[in-house]
Amino acid sequence: MRTNIMKRIMFFALVFSYATYALGDMWTYYINGKETIDGITYNLWYKKYSGYVGLPSKKKISPVGGVSPVESEEFAFYEVTALTEESYHYLGHVTIPSRASSIATGAFADCMALARVDIPSSISDGMFWPATIKSGAFSNCPTLADVYTEAKYAIADDAFDEYIYSHATLHVPAGTKATYQDLEGWKNFSNIEEDTEELEDGDTFTAQTEDGVDMEFTVKDKSTRTIWVGTFQRVAIPTETGGTITIPVKVNGWNVKGISTKAFSGCSLLDGINIPEGIEIIEDQAFENCSSLTSINIPKSVTSLGNYHPFIRCNSLRNVTVSSGNTKYDSRNNCNGIIETATNKLIFGTAGMTIPSSVISIAPIAFSFSTELTEITIPEGVVSIGTQAFWDCI
Repeated sequence: MRTNIMKRIMFFALVFSYATYALGDMWTYYINGKETIDGITYNLWYKKYSGYVGLPSKKKISPVGGVSPVESEEFAFYEVTALTEESYHYLGHVTIPSRASSIATGAFADCMALARVDIPSSISDGMFWPATIKSGAFSNCPTLADVYTEAKYAIADDAFDEYIYSHATLHVPAGTKATYQDLEGWKNFSNIEEDTEELEDGDTFTAQTEDGVDMEFTVKDKSTRTIWVGTFQRVAIPTETGGTITIPVKVNGWNVKGISTKAFSGCSLLDGINIPEGIEIIEDQAFENCSSLTSINIPKSVTSLGNYHPFIRCNSLRNVTVSSGNTKYDSRNNCNGIIETATNKLIFGTAGMTIPSSVISIAPIAFSFSTELTEITIPEGVVSIGTQAFWDCI
């Protein structure tokens, strides 16, 4: 009795398996439709529930004059150096149709002119059958510089080759960078940037600087695409960051114009920070307790250093300069301090500073927490010294 039952179970299992295989195989040859985007026609095919980006195995086409026809749905664009004959497509911008749920093996392999690809959210997770970006889909595309994606599922670990992973930039939706850094395949990109096109005033996002440092920014004015480093009283980079870093001039098309309060507070391992021309405002305590910082240059574009100077508790700071041409501040006589030009007020001084004789006032907290300061000569012309100007100079 049990033997008969087992035989029946095995028979129905075989029938079901064959039916599933046959049905899946049948769908392989049924067209799901065609979609033309920017002059490029994509053939979308059922492939076991999945729309393939590729060509049917029984149809021959030659995508570009002089290129041999291709016959297989895999490697559909193999060895194609441009995607259409129209000249503007030699720039190589490809937008994958939003109905596609997978991109075939080698579909864009050896596309020598491919510079950018946009991948939609429809690329699926392959829950029932593999339906994702397959191995080698974008291999050997040496000019591919930008990959835009909204697909939030893992892809083949080798969907892109090592050169692309290390040289191209992966653009992901705002607020999702951490997600892609954990997803198989996508996490291999060395450069991942959040798309900031839809951000509003007050929104924040993180982008990687040329030094490879993740830095946080706040949108100050969407209409002029102006952003500042950091947010109010929140550190913009990991506090364990060391060495010298450069604040960017532009990030994803946004203009960096300011440095927020406490943006680098407590980054005690930084020994150098390059502030670029274009920065206009550096807020109070922006570099508070950057105790390894030894030198700083204020660019000529800076017009405000806040009500209290940004370098409080920077005990190692010795070399301070203001670029020639700054109309608001100067460091006259190589004094290693910052002076407000119009008022001759000393805004910030270091332990190694000689106060110029032209200074007539010293601002509040100008030397506060200068633990290395052992002596200072105050010129005869100084008529006022602000609150806590020498506070905790032990």
